[in-house]
Amino acid sequence: MPSVKVYNNSPGKGPGNMESLLALDNINKAHATWHVTRTWTTDDTVFTSATASESDLETAVKAELKGYQYVAYDLTKA
Repeated sequence: MPSVKVYNNSPGKGPGNMESLLALDNINKAHATWHVTRTWTTDDTVFTSATASESDLETAVKAELKGYQYVAYDLTKA
């Protein structure tokens, strides 16, 4: 499944819970068929979708959460 990890270079400085929830809501409103889910900790947030492409999901996440580091990956291709 395509996933995008969003983080900062310092521990505990990832996107905030409310900030990442808002991003999730906005992504799901703009791309309702993607059914994006989110896991959150203070270090990082991971957005996952079974239907979006890896690059499309990364583009959508970057548009919502600017100023962080991003890693896109697909565990089904490993």
